[in-house]
Amino acid sequence: MTQSRAALAARLKARREELGLTQAHVADALGLHRPAVSEIEAGRRSVSSEELFRLAGLYVVSIGELLSDAGPRPADVLNAVFRGQGPDTVRGRLALARFIERCREERELEVLLGIEPALPLRPGYRLDLPAARGAAIQQGEWVANEERRRLGLGEEPIRNPLELLARQGIRIGQIEGVDGAELDGVYFETAELGPCVGVNPGTDKGLGFRAAFTAAHEYAHWLVADVQAESFHFGSAATTDLREVRANAFAAAFLLPADGLKKYFQASGLLAGHRIVHLGQADVVRAMFYFGVSKPALIFRLINTRLIEQGLGEKLRVEDVQIAATAKALEIPLRAETEFLHNRRKMLALEAWRRGLLSTNRAAELCDRPLEEFRAWAKSLGFEQEYADDDIVVGTAG
Repeated sequence: MTQSRAALAARLKARREELGLTQAHVADALGLHRPAVSEIEAGRRSVSSEELFRLAGLYVVSIGELLSDAGPRPADVLNAVFRGQGPDTVRGRLALARFIERCREERELEVLLGIEPALPLRPGYRLDLPAARGAAIQQGEWVANEERRRLGLGEEPIRNPLELLARQGIRIGQIEGVDGAELDGVYFETAELGPCVGVNPGTDKGLGFRAAFTAAHEYAHWLVADVQAESFHFGSAATTDLREVRANAFAAAFLLPADGLKKYFQASGLLAGHRIVHLGQADVVRAMFYFGVSKPALIFRLINTRLIEQGLGEKLRVEDVQIAATAKALEIPLRAETEFLHNRRKMLALEAWRRGLLSTNRAAELCDRPLEEFRAWAKSLGFEQEYADDDIVVGTAG
């Protein structure tokens, strides 16, 4: 008997007894014989994903709570994130609570479908806390270069950084209902959910630029394991917290590698010697779309790599650039990269519905669609449910 099965068996028995239920009651609810429940609670019989889902519904707990003792409650994450880290607002806490709940829903769908989450392969960069800002920037750039080398990225732009992070075993999602002044991003780890990164693309007009930088910033914290939970604000760029300086430097170097920047501007005819002497609005927007970064991130990195003078950087910072209009004039296709932030949960819900594991009502809720709109959407994608809508679905899906 493995330790994981033994631990699950003990939690199932303890929860049943807390509720005053008998094994016969549980067996009847699951459509099993009572000895099967006894075998499960003794750890001698495994639990299928469908049985686990039904047990969670019967015991009024999340699947994650049944699978792990160590996963903190949402309140624990909320307190850790907002403790002395930026503005603590009611809207910010509610937005984070909703994000945590969506992560839990995604994890429960994984369990329901029998999907084991990708194990985070943290490479284990171990760094001492830097003594000064310059050292923090050097550390951030070093980790970015090492990580690019490890992932085989070379000097090319990262076309979809959010998907890249997800492939490393990090749960990526969207924070909704707050503006950038309250919360741009969040990072936390729990035993139940693993490493989670939430980004707020609300001020990004759907382009994904701020989301990419935020995600890369939080990715840095995971790589070096320097925090367990934190919130991120673009307004904190001048922070004195050297861990934040290091994470910002990592994000800039990871998304905008120095050699890649030089080659790009050299090929564009804008590099004279080792410096860019002129950058117009069209040049800025073209570079933003090529590297997939926001204007502030691009300017920060150009100054940091000494490709432009500080004075030119300050001039570019205050210029009002009409990004979407300029991109259209340059015939650059706008992309809705931030759709990736909430696609996976929807696709998992759709597949669970197709298999008859979720009711149509619950699947529509998880896909953020009214019932009839969900039906039409699923049909347009070629999805048909394997079981009739009036079939009994036990648990939170019903």
